Formats: sequence, structure tokens, C-alpha cells
Amino acid sequence: MKLQHLRVFLAVAQTGGMTKAARQLATSQSVVSKSVGELEDMLGVPLFERNSQGAEPTLYGRALLKGGVAIFDDLKASVDEIAYLAVPGVGELRVAANGAHAALASATMKRLSQKHPGLDFRLFIAETRVTITELRERRIDLVVGPMPSDGESDLDATFLYNNRLRVVVGLRSPWLRRRKVELRDLIGEPWCLGAENSPSRVALAEAFRASGLPAPRVVFSSTSTYEQRQWIADGRSIGILGDGTEYFAAKIPPIKILPINLAAPSFLISVICLKNRVLGPAAPLFIEAARAITAPLRDRRN
Repeated sequence: MKLQHLRVFLAVAQTGGMTKAARQLATSQSVVSKSVGELEDMLGVPLFERNSQGAEPTLYGRALLKGGVAIFDDLKASVDEIAYLAVPGVGELRVAANGAHAALASATMKRLSQKHPGLDFRLFIAETRVTITELRERRIDLVVGPMPSDGESDLDATFLYNNRLRVVVGLRSPWLRRRKVELRDLIGEPWCLGAENSPSRVALAEAFRASGLPAPRVVFSSTSTYEQRQWIADGRSIGILGDGTEYFAAKIPPIKILPINLAAPSFLISVICLKNRVLGPAAPLFIEAARAITAPLRDRRN
């Protein structure tokens, strides 16, 4: 059954005859008769009683008429919704990020909201591997974070900036008074880091191993960059934060970067989406805004 069959059927039922329906549809009576006949053959029942006055729906025709009107009402509502969603600056966007990049996602949403007040945003915070799973299950539209190292053939990424890790301390840390600090000088110090399997913590462990040093003592770990910052700022421990976290997160309490060249891999932070998935116009608006807001980080030289 095609929508055209229902369209012709409804026209005949509403006008009361094949000739009038043909006139309304700007087609010939033979086309209308053929369409009604095909529909009756498919259903196996007569839909109209033909007479000299026209065509009157049968019992079966009235049942189909009731359902057909509902179908076209639902279809019109869906088309109206599509038209609404297709308008740039209107609709809903679901974005996920881990704790380190949530501030960037939130800042991008704030910028977009000022320019497009008709947009609604949903921000989900979880580990990167969780957010990628949610993306593949189409529960979210975009992910802000590092591109996963494996299984990325079904993903597209728009590069934002190169996230380098920095060793940071509080303003009262005695290490700020040192002109030169190396990683081996900090081996006996207490450290505050992210979750055990977080990319930054794994990268720091690799940096210690590359320097022939044992792993540092971690006195506090948290998935919350805010809590990490609190511990680092009061001078109780040393930590690491990425460029993006330091740039977009609230800078209270303040912390300082130590002049250490950390031999750790950096992370290419991107906006990630599924390949070949059709997203609404809000998605490219978000990507454009994220590119604009991270431009200062792309321009950094060190």
C-alpha cells in the first residue's frame, strides 16, 4: 500500500465521487478508479458503493477512512516537526563529555544559547569510553573529548586543539620558588590525579617510566577536576591538568604551572560524531562554536 492509494481514497470519500476526486487531485478519473481498484484488491473488500450519484464508503471504507485520516494527521504532525527541527537555531542537542572537557562543552553551549535562544541543550558527563558507547547507541548526538585509539572507523572527528598535560601546584607550593624543576625532583611528593584508568593518569605513568622513575604516590584521586583543583591549590599535593581544563574551568582557586617538560603524549581533543548519521542543524552550529572558542588553544606555541 502506498500513500498515494490513501490520498486518492480520502479524496473520493470526501468529495463523494470519482469525477470530483479526480478534479480535486488534478488527475483523470481513470487514474482515480485504478487506484481505488488496486486498494480494494489489496484489502480484499469493497471500499465504495458506486451509484448514479457517486460513491459512498462501505462499512470497510468507513473503517479505512477513520484510520486514513489519523494516518495523514500523524504524518502532517511529523512533517511539521521536521520543518521545525530543520530551522537553524531551533531544536535540541545532546552532547557528552568527560569531566575534563565538560567545561568546554558547557562554554560552547552558553555561546550558542546567546546567539540561538531557541536551542535546548543536554550535557551528559561520563568517562570517554562510556560517552562513545552512548554515541554509537544514538542516545547522544556529539561527544567532546579525545578520539578513542581503537574502533574508530565508524566515527568522524572535528579537531579542536592539542591538549598538552601540565604539572601544576598551588600558589603556596615551595616548588614555585625553584628556578629549575625536573620530574625526578617530584618523585617523593604526594600527587593528586584523576581516575586510575584516565588518559591523563596513564600518560603521567608513562612519562615516569620513560624517565626511569617509579610511579608517584597518589594521595588523592577523583573524576572531578574541581576536586582535584581544590587539593592542588591548598598546597597538599602536585597534580596534572590539560590545557583545556586550565583554560575553560573556573580559575578559582588559582594554581600555577611548573616549568617541566612532561614527556607525555598529548591528546587531540575533538568533537566526535557517528559517520553517515544525519544530525539536525544544531550539530554543525555547535562544532563551529567549539572551533571558535578553542582558537586561542590552537594558536599556542608551547
